[in-house]
Amino acid sequence: MKIAGIIAEYNPLHRGHAFHIQKTRQLTGADYVIVVMSGSFVQRGAPALLSKQLRAEMALRCGADAVAELPVEYSCASAEGFAYGAITLLTQLGADYVSFGSEDGRIFPFTVISSILEEEPCMYKSLLRQNLRLGYSFPKARSMALTEYLSAALHSENGALQEKPFSSDRELRAFLSSPNNILGLEYCKAICRLKSPLIPVTVKREGGGYHDKNLCDGFSSASAIREHLKSGRRTSELKSQLPKEAFELFAEAVRERECVYTDDLSLLLKYALLRENRQSILKYQDMNPELANRIYRQLGEFESFSQFALLLKTKELTYSRIQRSLLHVLLGMEWRKNSDFGKEWEGNAEDAFVHRKNRFSRPEYIRILGMRRSSGEVLSYAKSHSPLPVIIKPARAEKILSGEAARMFQRDIFASQLWESVAADKTGRKGVHEYQKKFIIV
Repeated sequence: MKIAGIIAEYNPLHRGHAFHIQKTRQLTGADYVIVVMSGSFVQRGAPALLSKQLRAEMALRCGADAVAELPVEYSCASAEGFAYGAITLLTQLGADYVSFGSEDGRIFPFTVISSILEEEPCMYKSLLRQNLRLGYSFPKARSMALTEYLSAALHSENGALQEKPFSSDRELRAFLSSPNNILGLEYCKAICRLKSPLIPVTVKREGGGYHDKNLCDGFSSASAIREHLKSGRRTSELKSQLPKEAFELFAEAVRERECVYTDDLSLLLKYALLRENRQSILKYQDMNPELANRIYRQLGEFESFSQFALLLKTKELTYSRIQRSLLHVLLGMEWRKNSDFGKEWEGNAEDAFVHRKNRFSRPEYIRILGMRRSSGEVLSYAKSHSPLPVIIKPARAEKILSGEAARMFQRDIFASQLWESVAADKTGRKGVHEYQKKFIIV
């Protein structure tokens, strides 16, 4: 049996995603395609637009065979943590391949750059330190160091690379500026770090860019679709942007106002910030003294979640990093005890990257949100081959999990309940507990 894995948010699922599922099956010859999908909150530090159950059903109707949930600890972490958790789950599920979208569809650049990131050659490490000393954020400092290191290799006859992945510095910079490529690099890096047998493959993406806010004739981005909805324009105008198998579900959710946006969490976030102070807030993931000081200097200017994150943005602190930090406060997600979380901010910023390795503990369980009725074999395979407990009914998890696994699962339940509470309040309906949500079978 051959299994291909996809890591996704489907926020929401659009035609480009359906194309990716179909193309992944073709490229790999897989018997089954398993998706590891973010749950109630996503990597940019925001709530998912639609419920995870609805997004899982969309994926199954569009060709996926099973959908597993990426725990919230990873789904709203940095790209590094997001990839680490998802690659671990796919490995434990017994997948043979991981497939991701990229700008030009070549896998070679990903394998070259990910090995540099993992091995950290002396020249690259020196360049990274230098950029961090200059005050750049870690993502920016890393991109600059990679560009300079690879540029030197491109123009050197005796360089470290036997085969050059880029024909010019411009091509290299374009590669490193794409969010899809950055995630792909993290997937390949996690495969190296975990010594996973997963084989990475990439599908050339089509249509609008990752952050493109405008709809296009081809494959529009999820960002453009969310922006269209947020602006109050007609849902019917999106019919051509979603697969027909998913549009009816999507349109009904929008009609019933079952959509959650970042600023729907504004009052909850302000309450959470008011409960803390400059010292106590440092216990939350991704928080540091600089950001804590900015939060409490600017708290009187708080108007909304998104406005406040933008107000806090600096050269050193990216908007996404700030959103994730604020979300971690809201969700009560603290640094783990006895782990390397938080060490990034001990000592000098220039030494921050030294502590990034081994920051993330591995997932302790696999929760399956849904499956195709015809794909029972893949679920049976996961249950019999995975060293991790496979959870189908969350209400039974307490009998299966203990210790850190139980704590991680309860964080997932809390995040799901928070999302559900906001959605229920918007629609005026009664909330449904996560334990009562149905397992999706298509």
